[in-house]
Amino acid sequence: MPKIGFIDLLPSLHHTRITNYLSKQFQVESYFLGKGINEIQISDADVIFFGELDKTIDFIDDLNLPTIGISWARDIQRLIDKPNIGLSKKLLKLNLVVVDCMYHLQHLLKLGVDPNKIVKFTYGVDLSKYYFVQKSFPRSNFIIYSNRSWEPGYGHETLLEAFEKLSYISDTIKFRIAGEGTLKIELLNKYKSLIISGKLEVLGNLSEEENIKELQANDLYISASEFDGMSVSILESMAVGTPVVVTDIPPNLELIRDGENGFIFHKQKASHLLLKINEALESNMNLSRIAINSRNLVEQNANWDANMLNFTNLIISLLPKNNYKSERSLHE
Repeated sequence: MPKIGFIDLLPSLHHTRITNYLSKQFQVESYFLGKGINEIQISDADVIFFGELDKTIDFIDDLNLPTIGISWARDIQRLIDKPNIGLSKKLLKLNLVVVDCMYHLQHLLKLGVDPNKIVKFTYGVDLSKYYFVQKSFPRSNFIIYSNRSWEPGYGHETLLEAFEKLSYISDTIKFRIAGEGTLKIELLNKYKSLIISGKLEVLGNLSEEENIKELQANDLYISASEFDGMSVSILESMAVGTPVVVTDIPPNLELIRDGENGFIFHKQKASHLLLKINEALESNMNLSRIAINSRNLVEQNANWDANMLNFTNLIISLLPKNNYKSERSLHE
């Protein structure tokens, strides 16, 4: 069985989903660098995956192996915000770079990466788990949900500011926020009145099953992120039929048409987010149409099983005919 080595910073749900799927056809061994590791031993690998690109690319230097870089979105965004000539040159040497949106693909082209070595690929959603739930609108009690990381760049400052303003003008709306991160305690202290009032419930990290239940039970999903690729979190909400309100960053604009399959607001603008939430609330029965449009888009473009089958075939095309039997050291 061919062997894949997968170098990543830390375990994540997305990493786990990919490796679990690939393990059906390949032997997959993951190597995580989050604890300051400066050397990894890879035995008998036939191809090396790695990501985040800028954090892990040094570990694949000088390997006589096919190399596939997988963008986790924030790595490309860091290159856009702060160009790195050394990293850009290393990207040119890879066999493939996988991105999930046109915005990031176009940036790699600007860096000089061979277009034949760039794959735009949407991993998608497991539609057997994230099944569609038809909701009735309007509703007397409305619940808004978000589950992005409480880290800089994910927009929780904007989100909570809008929630606070909305809480002053509505007694029928409640907010639920999942996830963890370094900004959580600071922001919850700032907006503790929302918790005291009972209008905000903070859920912490959720399992995939718990997240699915939240998406299916709630009425509106918000991502206030200031950067992203083709966000799986947004796709999951669209799959279950929970209308989304998302920022106007380029990858989201590739996915969402304002008023047709979701709502768009200006990033870092709580006042505009509030306006869009009110627009969604006033849409009433139109939310049902938006939910159906969202599900249809996911079925057509973001079906996990169909997309991962194509991804598997891509890997097979890169596998060398000979086997690599010697042990290889990767040094920082």
